[in-house]
Amino acid sequence: MPNDLRVEMWSTSWCGPCKNIKKELAGWKAGEPPPTGGGLVRKHLEPLIEEVVVRDAEESMSEASSLGIRAVPHWELYRNGQRVGAGFSSAAEVARAISS
Repeated sequence: MPNDLRVEMWSTSWCGPCKNIKKELAGWKAGEPPPTGGGLVRKHLEPLIEEVVVRDAEESMSEASSLGIRAVPHWELYRNGQRVGAGFSSAAEVARAISS
């Protein structure tokens, strides 16, 4: 699988599931085990992609709106800088899209 894949996860400060995902993604680049122990997001995505970027929909409301983001968490998939998938609600959905 080529490492030209990037995932963006849009969140907000008040989103409970987003907070858990952000905790798990902390240290992704450092290679540390996720603080949540289970590591489901990393389990699904780490072997497949180069990077996960967490974006705040509250701080970038106009961009989130232009991308059609209406709910969080919201995942988007980029290949070579081009958006190739959007609207995923979980890391498992992103992983299935990458694998198909």
